[in-house]
Amino acid sequence: MLLELEHIEKRYATPDGKNSLIILRDISIKIADGESIAILGPSGSGKSTLLNIMGALDRPTAGEIRLAGQDLSKLTNQELASVRNQQIGFIFQLHHLLPQCTALENVLIPTIPHEKYKNAPESINRAKELLKRVGLGNRMNYRPGQLSGGECQRTAVVRALINKPKLILADEPTGSLDQQTAESLGKLLHELNQEQKVAIVMVTHSTALANLMNRRFQLSNGTLNQIS
Repeated sequence: MLLELEHIEKRYATPDGKNSLIILRDISIKIADGESIAILGPSGSGKSTLLNIMGALDRPTAGEIRLAGQDLSKLTNQELASVRNQQIGFIFQLHHLLPQCTALENVLIPTIPHEKYKNAPESINRAKELLKRVGLGNRMNYRPGQLSGGECQRTAVVRALINKPKLILADEPTGSLDQQTAESLGKLLHELNQEQKVAIVMVTHSTALANLMNRRFQLSNGTLNQIS
């Protein structure tokens, strides 16, 4: 298994410090290499919190999480940062591209702290090939302000793939796009999942996008249940 969560719980102290608010309750899930998962649920149900725990951006209050057999709870913050950079790609609702950098330069940013940066030509070639793959071959030297919203989001997808991660975590990746562009990006993510053999966990409100994934789960009242 690529990713394993066992009895994950996340709670926060209330402002008065006397009680705690439970966001996630006893969540367990196993995700295989190359699998695609959709997580649906109402706003405020804890979907982003769960994704942050999967991506080692947050630590659970209780439970265990293992990535490729490695217990993430035993790692230091510096070690977790290395895991995120080398093994996980993130796609958010907003692309977070640096406005002063071209699409190609934005894609290459995750390679800088990585050992693969020592082999810059290989990373540059991979970035160019991926940008061509997502239809941006003639836009790679454009800055975000010169690109459409869909083009910026496709650039963010390539940035997430540049270090050949085992896992892509996508948090409402089409939420800021119009319906046609969102559908196009959803199909692209599905195709890349098949071609690159990278696992995808996607939080989404879109039933159409969720239906492209192998399995679908509903997160409600802090509990996760498979629905198909």
